[in-house]
Amino acid sequence: GTVDDIEEGEFPVWVERKYDGIRLMLHKSTDAGGSVLSGAYTRNRGDWLEQIPGMDASIRAIPALNAIVDGELFGTVLDIDAGARPASVYEVYGALQGDVSSPVNLKFAAFDMIYFNGMDLTPQPLSQRREMLSSLFAPLAQQSLPIPMSVSEGQLANGKDDLNRLFHHFRAQGYEGIIAKDLQSPYHLATR
Repeated sequence: GTVDDIEEGEFPVWVERKYDGIRLMLHKSTDAGGSVLSGAYTRNRGDWLEQIPGMDASIRAIPALNAIVDGELFGTVLDIDAGARPASVYEVYGALQGDVSSPVNLKFAAFDMIYFNGMDLTPQPLSQRREMLSSLFAPLAQQSLPIPMSVSEGQLANGKDDLNRLFHHFRAQGYEGIIAKDLQSPYHLATR
């Protein structure tokens, strides 16, 4: 949709930057003996954990026994003329396939959490899930991880002027645009 698709009565909405990367659901599972299993699943349910060097260690660093986190593997590229810029999804794929012609600094931006230590969070509103996600990921921002992890950046928009401002802000940074979300909505599984 576009900014104009949102009706005035639907505000406020949560607005995040739109990354050009690979959507992943990170899974961490710890058994009673402390053994940890991790996975990094795509929309097609393929586990890409082995294709992303360092992702296993980064998932294991999530301070939870069990968690499922929704987010995006993205990257930045150092462009000699323009400085650091967001990598395209093609450059991210290339980095995973060993292309070193344009080195990509891979990162993971978490934008939702659907499971945490035995609790299904999908019925809870996005505002509560984001609050839990921010608390969970705060310590990770201070750690040196193979794949750095953070919570996706965003801001509350109270009207179309805010939406336009945020759209232009993130586009000026080189990102695809924005995603607008209803803070009161539950997580809808298997939908976009």
